[in-house]
Amino acid sequence: MRFLKRQWRRWQSAQQTLSEVEILVLDLELTGLDPRQHEIVSAAWVPIKAGRIQLGGAEHWLNRDVKQLAQSPVYHGVSHAHLAAGCALEEFVEALRRAVHNRIVLCHHAHLDLSFIRNLLRSQQCIAEPRLVLDSMWLERRRLLQQGKEIGQDDLTLAACRARYQLPPYQEHHALSDALATAELFLAQTVTMGSADSLRLAKLL
Repeated sequence: MRFLKRQWRRWQSAQQTLSEVEILVLDLELTGLDPRQHEIVSAAWVPIKAGRIQLGGAEHWLNRDVKQLAQSPVYHGVSHAHLAAGCALEEFVEALRRAVHNRIVLCHHAHLDLSFIRNLLRSQQCIAEPRLVLDSMWLERRRLLQQGKEIGQDDLTLAACRARYQLPPYQEHHALSDALATAELFLAQTVTMGSADSLRLAKLL
């Protein structure tokens, strides 16, 4: 019954237009790419409401209980000194749970980010399921394939995708700037597909 209710909510959300919904644009910074052994260093999100980015709703969280930063100081600029100003794991987990549960969530490479979130929440005996998941990387892959273009190894990075829409360079490998960059990319992608008042989320799945 719970599964059927979740599917019904998903279907209902998919029938709504972009102007009718709030989308949570989420980005994570990670110590690696394997959710079974690597950790979430930081998380950030910014809402899109009625087709507009809501900077006042942006949040950025640092997980001070990361056990091994690995290459994070090199790629993300996050050191142990930065983490000391972060929050405890329990607070970090609750912030993530609150952010994604029953929300329409957008990521650039959603499978990776949500795998990390689900693994972390499961380890803390927490459950949170988005109502609907959108993926700007998947949208761009679909568009390129429909145009008959070959996709190179780095053609679907956030920076490469933004460049195709003439969006300006941004500070990479910082969760908050990446979330904002993903939000801008998504709006650029969707404007080519129709107006926010007519574009249904089902076309983005």
